[in-house]
Amino acid sequence: MNNYKNTTSVFSTKITLIFPPLWHYYFPPLSTPLLTALLRNKGFTVDQYDLNIELLKEYDYSSLSLNEDIIDAYRSQNNNESSPDTLFSRYLERFIDRICETPPDIVGITFFRETVLSGLLLAQGIKERTPETFIIGGGQYFNIVRTDVQYILQQIPWLDVVVTGEGDVVLPEIAEKYDRQPQNESLDSFIATLKGTPNVYSATFAPSHIDKDYLLKNLDPLPVPDFHGLPLDLYVTSVLPVSWSRGCPMSCTFCDYHYNTFGTREAEHHLKFRMRSPDKCISDLTHLISEYNMRGFFICDNLINGNFTHLEQICQNIIDEDLGITWVALARIFPPTAHTKTLYDLMGEAGCRLLIYGIESACQRTLDRMNKKIKKEWIKKNLIWCKEAGINANSQWIIGFPKETYEDLRETIDFILTNKEIVGDVSINPFSLETGSLISLVPDQYDITVGDVQTFPSESRLKTGSLVFKNTGGIPRNHASSMKSWLGVYFYNTGVLSSASLYLHAMRDFIKDEMKEPLNLEKMLEKKKDVLLMKILKDSESVKSSFKAVFPEKDLQTLFQS
Repeated sequence: MNNYKNTTSVFSTKITLIFPPLWHYYFPPLSTPLLTALLRNKGFTVDQYDLNIELLKEYDYSSLSLNEDIIDAYRSQNNNESSPDTLFSRYLERFIDRICETPPDIVGITFFRETVLSGLLLAQGIKERTPETFIIGGGQYFNIVRTDVQYILQQIPWLDVVVTGEGDVVLPEIAEKYDRQPQNESLDSFIATLKGTPNVYSATFAPSHIDKDYLLKNLDPLPVPDFHGLPLDLYVTSVLPVSWSRGCPMSCTFCDYHYNTFGTREAEHHLKFRMRSPDKCISDLTHLISEYNMRGFFICDNLINGNFTHLEQICQNIIDEDLGITWVALARIFPPTAHTKTLYDLMGEAGCRLLIYGIESACQRTLDRMNKKIKKEWIKKNLIWCKEAGINANSQWIIGFPKETYEDLRETIDFILTNKEIVGDVSINPFSLETGSLISLVPDQYDITVGDVQTFPSESRLKTGSLVFKNTGGIPRNHASSMKSWLGVYFYNTGVLSSASLYLHAMRDFIKDEMKEPLNLEKMLEKKKDVLLMKILKDSESVKSSFKAVFPEKDLQTLFQS
């Protein structure tokens, strides 16, 4: 595959950035294009690859099949067995050949929960082929497991260092330092020089403190993401990711954002909700439209409506500049004032076509324990105004939250059923306990018992990064897990949209014409129902008990009726 080449490189160090599978196939990642832009602007030669979309294309966009093959490959490697002869293993080998044919000096690999197994296999393959290649791990996953990173690197030698937190400042600094090192210096000697660099971990050292200078306070100097080198024709939507802000002004009790971004819950080290100036946001959009001929955008912010004035100005500028774009964003429920209604209408006029809401619950007791700072009666009004503005909704819900009872959960389910015309595409997720969340710091207050932490490189621990716990004061974990399966079927049978692929139904207007037939949404929903039914049959006892606990008046057989 051809990759964009710098025309003004001033450094000799060659860098390759890779996004591994398994991730979604809607649009490119934002992490590697932003880092690519930063490094290229500094004068480095950078190649970037989205191995995820390459493989999904080979698998005809069947993420389930690809996931199974990744797991099989990791288990074989972990058990010192030969790699299974699968499409994934063969393609991974060819990809490593491609990377190592002319080895880069530095390889950076992005890790999320979903990409950790394949990312480690990729790192191992490159390190075994070219031991002197300096391999850096980064991304959300290592923020989640921050306290264990040094131990992980002691168990997994294929990553030389890991960068946590915001790497925008750290990665270019490491690259420049690498470029300045003496030619005869060993890789181990170079790694030792990074000791004390903020947010950088190795098998032999870890940061001693948080350095405030490495927390971005001003987002305007960041460059426009650079997508050159990525196969934009392979993604199923005509959408590019951008960012208008960072951070979150909220403090939900289940969220680990502050800890996993900044390494501490001490408020003095936290940054406020930071926003890229409206003028910069508009110039980003204008550049991307011109450069890539795309007018669909995913705003990859934790919260699009964290600041009303900021959002209003961007929307008004989009309208005034007649950009003619459509876009998707994440939002929270706000007080239903006249100002809020006006903002929804403005967002719709500016091209917003989908809002992804982290509503989490329709039970006020649960909302209060989550510290969501919203009232149940606000939810419906927001969703109505969203629909009236021509904006689709995707609503996210948590089941099995600490101290949540079956009656509490029933409130949420009844709300979804009663309002299925406005809740949009529904996503149900069992509660998980994250390191650094308020609940993890004071588990007794939430009737949570934290269990023994599984050690790395345990496959389960690697894939989730979450803490093992027992919900002693609420819905048992096995019930919450089985509910995700049977609620999917129950919602299907009652006419609630619960997408077969996260966001895909809600993003249906963004799907490329040539992809609409292969990604037949109705067939995908039917297939999802069949898969869930099989899971239900395998987990029959937990399904029976959890179903009866929520719906004592109903017959479980209704799940199997179309």
